Amino acid sequence: MSTTTTYNIDTKRMSVESITCDQGRLFTLTKRIKYIVKIPGHEIPIYCQSAEAVQSCLAQNHIRFSMWQLYRHLKREPGHIEMKLRGAIVTKA
Repeated sequence: MSTTTTYNIDTKRMSVESITCDQGRLFTLTKRIKYIVKIPGHEIPIYCQSAEAVQSCLAQNHIRFSMWQLYRHLKREPGHIEMKLRGAIVTKA
């Protein structure tokens, strides 16, 4: 299976094009980017389409932060530092 991902931060759209090996078809999925995650030590930001995707992204980088904690974190005043994020920055797109 072959996959290509493109991001357009201006329109807040993320497209994933994938070709399946068994059928040889091209499928394009387009999702809206809702969150931008910046992990310490990684230069490229990660674009996520849901709070569950943010939770999974953080978990892969050994940061335990649930989607419910994310919702509470985003409601707080700008610049609030959440210690559980360990330096990661999550913002709405």
